[in-house]
Amino acid sequence: MKKVITLLLLCLTLPLAAQENKSLIDKALEYVQKDSLPQAEQLYKKAINASTNEKDNVKLYCSLALIQRQMKHYADAADSYTYALKVEPQSVSILLKRGAIYVAQGLASTALSDYNEALRLQPENKEALTVRAFLLFKRGEYAKARDDYHHLRLLDPNNFDARLGLALLAQKDKDFRSAMEQLNT
Repeated sequence: MKKVITLLLLCLTLPLAAQENKSLIDKALEYVQKDSLPQAEQLYKKAINASTNEKDNVKLYCSLALIQRQMKHYADAADSYTYALKVEPQSVSILLKRGAIYVAQGLASTALSDYNEALRLQPENKEALTVRAFLLFKRGEYAKARDDYHHLRLLDPNNFDARLGLALLAQKDKDFRSAMEQLNT
């Protein structure tokens, strides 16, 4: 009899836990709308701790990271995206967001790893190509940056970032005519 009662209570508490989690998320969204980000952050953390569904946690961690990024808590945001990537390691979107956090922190090498992985998963991703080319340019890896900018131009012949990057590379090579042609185009 005790087993039956325990099972019934467990079945009743699962929907209650899901409902409680939904109310935590709704309240967190209200705080976000009021620009009360620290309170929203705490509620998202409570929702994550209360959740047992890994897929739901990915969304919660991404929402938490966005709030942490807005508060300029970059290390915390990177950690939140990392937790989300543990569940969805093939998520290009999350890789790009974490890469952007690493760029904001000045961790170019770490960011480059995320952009490389994103491009391994989606070789035609324009955002990843653009940022990786920029990071490679900053590191002085001009040939690799040029390859990314050319790839970007193949995908989008009028891409402003690709043309600007190629113009800067031409300027580095002291090919001012080519640089001017890129800029004029």
